[in-house]
Amino acid sequence: ANGESIIVSHDTNLPRPYSLGFRVQGTKGLWMDVNQSIHLEGQSPQHKWEPAQPYLDRYDHPLWKKYAADSEGAGHGGMDWFLLNAFVESHKRG
Repeated sequence: ANGESIIVSHDTNLPRPYSLGFRVQGTKGLWMDVNQSIHLEGQSPQHKWEPAQPYLDRYDHPLWKKYAADSEGAGHGGMDWFLLNAFVESHKRG
């Protein structure tokens, strides 16, 4: 809808090293988790990846920054901690 696409791949059987395989792609750029790289049109060198970490340090959501230590080691890069925390907090608030 509205020119947006979401592609979901779920594969638990093919042999390969572990990777969540996250990728976010828009009309002006692309970020890939597997190689920790980013390319932004008009900002990155043409046809070259840049390290994603400087962008993550600058633009990461405040909740990830605030709870990085709490979520470390919780599974799936900390996402499990955020999901369970949101679930518990929502039940505590009714």
